[in-house]
Amino acid sequence: MYSGKNIYLAPISKDDLEIMFEWINNKELVHFNNPYRPIVFESHIRWYESVTQNRDVVIFAIKLKSSNKLIGTCQLVDIDLLSQIAELQIRVGEQEEQSKGYGTEAIKLILEFGWRDLNLRKIYLYVFFDNKRAISVYKKLGFVKEGELKSHSFVDGEYKNLYIMSRFRD
Repeated sequence: MYSGKNIYLAPISKDDLEIMFEWINNKELVHFNNPYRPIVFESHIRWYESVTQNRDVVIFAIKLKSSNKLIGTCQLVDIDLLSQIAELQIRVGEQEEQSKGYGTEAIKLILEFGWRDLNLRKIYLYVFFDNKRAISVYKKLGFVKEGELKSHSFVDGEYKNLYIMSRFRD
């Protein structure tokens, strides 16, 4: 388990699935990361079963140390141990817990995990060009913009650009 000042990262469990299902079906929350597409609970269960068996994915629950409350998830996906790279994805799903630094803390912890336990040399991510809050956090944590995918994702009736940002192990 990776532990910070206010949060810790733990394996996700079946007990976490109900709240995660609510987050993935919250259109307002999903638009920070992806085009919205509602799902049924059975699909969510299948996703959980596949992700926990996939060697190319490591997913963590983000939990508050003070209460053990699940507030989000972060994961490394498309892990390529030969090239020593992976994609970072994060979601602070509990809206009342956003903008409190928990996401920043979780990213620091998952970077530490990626560098130390997976021996990664580079972690990258995709972020919508207009998600200024996330971009600011990523820059503060040492991520740099590597490129831009023009008109890449269709969200709310418009095409959005995606930035590709990355950070190399120090």
